Amino acid sequence: MSNFETKPNTGAIFSNKKRTADNQPNARGDCVVVCPHCGTSSKLLISAWTNTTKAGEKYQKLALSPPPDEQTAPAAPSAKAAAVERQAAQAQAGDPISDVPQFKEDDIPF
Repeated sequence: MSNFETKPNTGAIFSNKKRTADNQPNARGDCVVVCPHCGTSSKLLISAWTNTTKAGEKYQKLALSPPPDEQTAPAAPSAKAAAVERQAAQAQAGDPISDVPQFKEDDIPF
């Protein structure tokens, strides 16, 4: 085995020798992406399919996904759930915004 390590914000794909069906990628690989804001790096898997446009030009269609060990991580709370939690925290803190009447989605006429 080589000691190759992917450098930040780079990646590589290689021919998919295990391909047995047309819906499987022609090439697979990985990359390391670093967030410019917080500096957190994430390893992502790359899948690539070779397609042809109506004009006859070949191109690569890519899909990025987390590695299998990270795909089972719990999903982040939805924006609605986060808003409900934030409102509950404000109500406990005695925030004046919590004194505004709250409407259910069914009460809104549009």
